Amino acid sequence: MRMDRRARGAGGRPRLRGLRAGAQPSSAGVRRRAAALTVWCGVGLLVLALRLFDIQVLHGPALAGAENGESVRTVSVPAQRGEIVDRHGSVLAVSEAAATIWTDPKQISDKPAAASALARVLALTQPAILQLLEVPGSQYAVLERGATAAQGRAVQALALPGVYVQPTTVRVYPKGYFLGHVLGFVGANGQGLSGVEYTYNSALAGRNGQVLERVSAWGTPLPLPPLAQRPVVPGLTLELTIDGGLQRDLQDQIEAAVAATHASAAYGIVMRPSDGAILAATSWPTFDPNHFSDVPPAVWDNTVWGTDLVPGSVFKPITTSAALETGVVSPSTPFFDPGFITVDGVTLHNFTNLERQTTFARALDESANVVFAHVGLRIGLTRFYQYLHAFGLFGPTGVDVPGEQLDILRPQNLATPLTLAEESFGESVEVTPISLIDALSVVANGGLLVQPHFARALLTPGGRVVRRFPTHVVRRVISPQVAATIRQMMIGVINNGTGNRGFIPCYDAAGKTGTSNIYANGRTTNHFIASFTEFAPASHPAAIVLVMIVNPQGWFNVPWFTEGGEVAAPVAQAVLSDALHLLGVPPHCTTNNLSVPLPGTPGTTALNLDMVPMPAIVNLTPAQARATAAAAGLSLSVAGHGPRILHQDPPAGATVQKWTTTFGFTSSQALLPSAFVRVPDLRGETIAQATAALAGVGLGIDIHGVGKAVVQDPAGGDLAAPGSGVSVTFGTAGG
Repeated sequence: MRMDRRARGAGGRPRLRGLRAGAQPSSAGVRRRAAALTVWCGVGLLVLALRLFDIQVLHGPALAGAENGESVRTVSVPAQRGEIVDRHGSVLAVSEAAATIWTDPKQISDKPAAASALARVLALTQPAILQLLEVPGSQYAVLERGATAAQGRAVQALALPGVYVQPTTVRVYPKGYFLGHVLGFVGANGQGLSGVEYTYNSALAGRNGQVLERVSAWGTPLPLPPLAQRPVVPGLTLELTIDGGLQRDLQDQIEAAVAATHASAAYGIVMRPSDGAILAATSWPTFDPNHFSDVPPAVWDNTVWGTDLVPGSVFKPITTSAALETGVVSPSTPFFDPGFITVDGVTLHNFTNLERQTTFARALDESANVVFAHVGLRIGLTRFYQYLHAFGLFGPTGVDVPGEQLDILRPQNLATPLTLAEESFGESVEVTPISLIDALSVVANGGLLVQPHFARALLTPGGRVVRRFPTHVVRRVISPQVAATIRQMMIGVINNGTGNRGFIPCYDAAGKTGTSNIYANGRTTNHFIASFTEFAPASHPAAIVLVMIVNPQGWFNVPWFTEGGEVAAPVAQAVLSDALHLLGVPPHCTTNNLSVPLPGTPGTTALNLDMVPMPAIVNLTPAQARATAAAAGLSLSVAGHGPRILHQDPPAGATVQKWTTTFGFTSSQALLPSAFVRVPDLRGETIAQATAALAGVGLGIDIHGVGKAVVQDPAGGDLAAPGSGVSVTFGTAGG
């Protein structure tokens, strides 16, 4: 073979590329190559050492056990789900130790004996267990999920081959129906599915641990220490803004109102307007989250944030805000109200037709739809819609629970003057109760819109605060001056208008009634939504309440008691009274708030309507009673067919607005003992004691004077309609 001489030097030796013939490699190059070789050898030895450590130390026992038919498996250790508590630390939701009992039927040789032994421990019969064990080809059968920890220990003690106990937890709601919609519930996998359980699931759930355990070739755990484990991180505790005592009161009052009126649904919220903290929230019908699957899903969705309702006149403070802020009217702007207005060929009426000269402030007291329709048209469509959106209506409030529904409003480009007129007094719109109370809180909160919320803080199981949820101010909507003016006007609603059943002695309360039509197939029906909102003290409100009762059939079967001022106001008044007490707001008695003021009383609001004392009509014939009421400027409706009036509402001496319909009840056909309550004897009791005693039997109070009770009407022992008032004069006995 011919050799390429270019590749060889003298003597036929190969040349080194890059070196002159006869030259030697430099010492620096040799050292570099030696160092690189040393590094690579070191890396290789390190990898080999780590692999040997993994095999011999970490998994050595498992591999060694494999020679004896052993293997390893990873077992998840569930984390303890965090508690949910109210603002005072009372437990509302807790996870308790439980167990899942499962089997591999192929490993059980004597199935009837195993089924018999398990039936003595579990809440299952021997035939039911045997049926599960005898499913052909089954290698996995769950006998019971959510078994108690004690049952799990009892099953383990049986030491039955092929029967296994998996530790787990079960969610428990100790107070049952209490706060069901807000708390929500968790699924079989322990994940929150609704309410705050869903919203704060990641914080509540914690992090599961893991254990690497040794099992036999048949999957049976071996009684040996675990090979490795990842520690469990327990879930955080969720502290809510809810006040448990106030929540119980609200639920009881709402349920009592539903029972008394045979309503189809009802909603109530108590909120702190300054920061959006929800102190209580409920809706009816409700459910027990311990047994959430027992009710249709529609009941889960029946929430104060997931249900749209026509608000009616309780919406008017929002229109009032837009009207005063834009300057189209002032409280003293005069109006002539003929009782109707025709817009786009459609005639709109007041709920109670009045033909009179009035002012804008008095129109709010009287809840005059016609005046508000005029005012809405003055504001104009563009500005009115701007204010609705500024109040946060028709967009999400951001409340921290899933399933919030948006309010329903006709798009501005499709709205007509008739639409605007109706929306001005709360018709032709639908809002959720949470959206409505949030908007009304703008007036209570000096013009600021805040985000409502249920979460107050997240804490470790030991009680250390991990996170607090701050107040979120969304925007300023109206000026503090306009807000203050509207609050003063709303005092007039209670003191001199349709909301007198919301009166709270020794507190300046502000409120607004609402009675809205329920629509079906695009037409109004003879069914209503009765609403009332109220906050106090009016100057610096500590709490605001909203109550909405859907389709009330009448208060204790009195069919004409369906209006917001009759049905919803007593509920809100009772709840707000308790809220003021629980929040530590001291009473402040003045001439204005000791009793509903008569016209012209020095120091009272200038927004007085024509008020008259209710005459005494008990023992009169129906004809005489009607004539007596008419002489006082009042209308009288008589129930029953007896010869004489046995009971009247309001009681004699109570302050009543002119043109109000009052009630007289006769003997034979009237609603008597079963529907009425016995009036307690209040003589010698203080204002606080008398108020509490009457509230305990569902009665209101009209207070006159100070000191201790000396005279009352009706007298102690008489019968009174639930929700009616008792006139009590306080002073010094014998003085």
